[in-house]
Amino acid sequence: MGQARQQWIGVLCGLGAALLIPAACSESVSDPSDPIAPAVVADAPRLLTCAPARPVSARGLVGRAGGRLMMAGHTMSLPVSAVRNGTSFTMTVPASRLVEVNIKANGREKFAFDEPVTISISYARCAPDEVPEEGLTVWKIDPRTKVPLKPMGGVQDPVARTVTFVTDSLSSYAIAN
Repeated sequence: MGQARQQWIGVLCGLGAALLIPAACSESVSDPSDPIAPAVVADAPRLLTCAPARPVSARGLVGRAGGRLMMAGHTMSLPVSAVRNGTSFTMTVPASRLVEVNIKANGREKFAFDEPVTISISYARCAPDEVPEEGLTVWKIDPRTKVPLKPMGGVQDPVARTVTFVTDSLSSYAIAN
């Protein structure tokens, strides 16, 4: 292995340790052509952890007229024409200390909307001293590794204890600070 590649792996391992990001710090590197290989984001945040969630799931059928799927304080609102025809959505909160929500459409982890949708993730299960009063955002995460992949932004509502963001596709999401 070349010296430059070893140094780059060392930098990634150092970032992973400094940011508490789980990372494989060996000589093997993820294949960039692998569509599910998680990328380590250099400025990835610390995902919010709280008391463990009880696993819960909800399903709903939404058509062209739009609709809303709500579960355990989490909400996904679809405007008119967000989907072309009846689409079955499943929202799941896994048993985890992370404040995360996984949303699937027709059983698929990835789904693109025709119009952007609004998703609110609740952190009501967290004790007040576990949550900053401001600065929470949402990140798209790898559903298996929990590695933050992409910032989604969001607006924190400390009264409702939610972070709300807009997206044009589905994935797994977690609150970060």
